[in-house]
Amino acid sequence: MQRVRLKDIAREAGVAVITVSKALRGYPDVAPETRAKILSIAQRLGYVPDASARSLRSKRSGLVGLIVPRVTNPLLTGVVDGALERLQAAGLNVFIVQSDNEPEREDRAIIECVSRRVEGMLIIPCGRPAVDVLAYKWLWERGIPTVIVGPGPVFCQSFPTVRADELEGMRIITEHLIKLGHQKIAFISGPSLWPGMQMRLEGYRHALVNAGISVDDRLIIATGPTFEDGRKTGPLLKDLLASGTTAIQAGNDLIATGVLMTLKEFGLHVPDDVSVSGFGDVWLAGCAAVPLTTVRVPKFQLGVRAAENLMAQLAGEKVSNDILPVELVVRASTGPVKSHTQNPGL
Repeated sequence: MQRVRLKDIAREAGVAVITVSKALRGYPDVAPETRAKILSIAQRLGYVPDASARSLRSKRSGLVGLIVPRVTNPLLTGVVDGALERLQAAGLNVFIVQSDNEPEREDRAIIECVSRRVEGMLIIPCGRPAVDVLAYKWLWERGIPTVIVGPGPVFCQSFPTVRADELEGMRIITEHLIKLGHQKIAFISGPSLWPGMQMRLEGYRHALVNAGISVDDRLIIATGPTFEDGRKTGPLLKDLLASGTTAIQAGNDLIATGVLMTLKEFGLHVPDDVSVSGFGDVWLAGCAAVPLTTVRVPKFQLGVRAAENLMAQLAGEKVSNDILPVELVVRASTGPVKSHTQNPGL
């Protein structure tokens, strides 16, 4: 069977070959009606892009690398979905590698992507204390277009970033608790090496100081980023609540849902005995046993914007850092502080 070529589609659609090429690759300067007509004809004729021939002609691979800690992480799936949708709509293929938040695996992933001749990279970095990381320096020296998704660690600062307003998000949700009358608010953070968590901690501190509340470092507890890590905070929660803590602000929704379950096992009622809030607005936040007050991060839009900024770099444009706004989502897990200062159930 003879291969269907672009000029075959162009002849039947009555347009130029370049128009067909742009329509099939998702370029925005093709009229929607023309694009729909071209796609319909291509599908009817059974057109299949010849990726190897296109790569040889253009000396481009059409491949983008995406490095993510774990694609199944509810905090990241929306970001990955947004990036994939935008890149694939533009005719780019995506090579996804998981780092599992391990620096060595992330470094190997970068090298693997470059060995596959990726045209550009989207990276959600893992946290590490290093100031310089050879793999990132390698990317920079080779001029490979790269966009960092999330707050960039020090070793990523040469690359443009796309992130949510982490600091502002934590500030507004802490202010929400303060307005409910809470003065003793614990902060259970995720990994302290991650810049996003550092920004959230800063937002928490800002809100307390702005309200005239002293920051008590004994109420700031570092833990891991998962539901299981939230569950393991039981002994610490007992100490916090016995000392009069009336609200718990978690570093993300996964930690917060683990805290919710632990409090339930203690026989405490949220928010009557203690208020709990999270960060991220993952899908389970709204369907937890006590729907979780949280900060909505535009995860899908983050992925789309990161992909668009990478595509702009591939087209030779300069891009700057982008910060996307966040939104407070008030649900049933937060309420006014009670008159008592100590939880009798503990």
